[in-house]
Amino acid sequence: SCSPTAAPSTTSPGGSATGRCGPTTGCCRTTPSASTPPCGPPSGRCSPGARVVITPPGQKYDAKALVRLLEEEEITVYAAVPSLNSVLMEEPGIERCTKLRYVQSGAEALTGALQRSIFSRIKNAELINFYGPTETTVDSTAWVCERAEDPEAAPIGRPVANLTAYILDDNAQPVPAGVAGHICIAGTGLARGYHGRPGLTADRFVPDPFGTPGQRLYRTGDLGRYTAVGTIEFLGRADT
Repeated sequence: SCSPTAAPSTTSPGGSATGRCGPTTGCCRTTPSASTPPCGPPSGRCSPGARVVITPPGQKYDAKALVRLLEEEEITVYAAVPSLNSVLMEEPGIERCTKLRYVQSGAEALTGALQRSIFSRIKNAELINFYGPTETTVDSTAWVCERAEDPEAAPIGRPVANLTAYILDDNAQPVPAGVAGHICIAGTGLARGYHGRPGLTADRFVPDPFGTPGQRLYRTGDLGRYTAVGTIEFLGRADT
């Protein structure tokens, strides 16, 4: 069962429910090297021997060039934001990228329409929705989308290995399933704080009242709620 206090991790450290990357893996990134999107199933990173293909300058938003890159490099893991994926799925030839096994999405809402589009054009790939701010090393939760005839917008899922997600009210108390609250992240992925900004660090990185002594919790500023089965739905920013 899933507690509304803290969602359980989706994976064990160093592995995942669906497999790991290895020497036959080719990972394609469209994000800057300063960010760290996952390179494999949740939440596995590329194992030694896997290839990481960085999209060449000028081709990041060129759907035709991206399709050619995915096909020629035999990419198996591809990560991009939904707005880019929606354009990519309309590009002729995307069906030829038969080596794709994992399509990863994040930073924007993953709609049901885009899920249908991806599944109809990439037959053998899993679609994974990620959520997480930079302050928690980017990837904090993950959800493996199901192939459904009429899918709803994807939730952000459950925490990845070594992280815990809480939905808290204004008094830092857990809220029940279905009630909106503040998304807070705890665990080993938290940053130390903001460089040269002790006040902001103290405001955002606070003691974890549910963890062991010395453990911290990051207040993301995002709103979410638990579903009846313990997954998290993203509801937007608290300051908008």
